[in-house]
Amino acid sequence: MPASVLPAPETARAARIFVRHLVGRYPVKDVVLFGSRARGMHDDDGDAAFGRALNRVHEIRMLADDTSEPPGSDEAAWAVAQAEALLAEVQSKIGS
Repeated sequence: MPASVLPAPETARAARIFVRHLVGRYPVKDVVLFGSRARGMHDDDGDAAFGRALNRVHEIRMLADDTSEPPGSDEAAWAVAQAEALLAEVQSKIGS
């Protein structure tokens, strides 16, 4: 896909909102849109699965914060696996 192809307007709007949310909480240096959304070939289920994974990781962290107990080993292993899958996807797209 040529570099000049832009994401659909609704994707661009959602990405801007998400980045504003992150910038207020984390030291964001750069943002990369990848996968089916970047290619304009998305379906609602794929992106929803990623969103659900992010929400679940947040829930695990909040529960650990509220109870002052670390997450269970199964939850921690699942969260690490999700992070590794995301990192592998990003690396495959940017060639690092």
